[in-house]
Amino acid sequence: MAKRIASHMYTVYKSRGLSVVKNDEGCLYSNGRYTTKLKKDDLPEWFVFGYMYGQYGFLDTKSIVDLFYSPNYTFENHYLKYDKLYISYNKPIIVKSNNGWNDCENFDEVISGPMILDFVDGAKKYSNFDVSEIEKQLDAKEKFFREKNCK
Repeated sequence: MAKRIASHMYTVYKSRGLSVVKNDEGCLYSNGRYTTKLKKDDLPEWFVFGYMYGQYGFLDTKSIVDLFYSPNYTFENHYLKYDKLYISYNKPIIVKSNNGWNDCENFDEVISGPMILDFVDGAKKYSNFDVSEIEKQLDAKEKFFREKNCK
């Protein structure tokens, strides 16, 4: 019997105040809170693994409605650390620019760091969302990083 995938995010740990709890049976937590009977091997291949919200987990790359990538060029010595990828599974993301910083609404998750690359690759492979513009922005960010740090 196939297990029911009801969430877009599953985490390895559950946050409890300042501590984290891991299920002894290796079961995952839906949205980082609710204990499930799912294990990592039960998730479909379109769930990518990465570090988000201070813990490890899996995000759905198939059910995407909208994505918005916000690169940060302020810190030249960090490639993706301060960049953000906003993810919506329900409705289009609304982007507001505020003094050069992007402020978004209508997103479900936001990730940063190297997980952005894995997520965009998964979205390209499994979703109907066109990630070509985000790929161009990621290429530009990598070029900028290499020019500043690989001399």
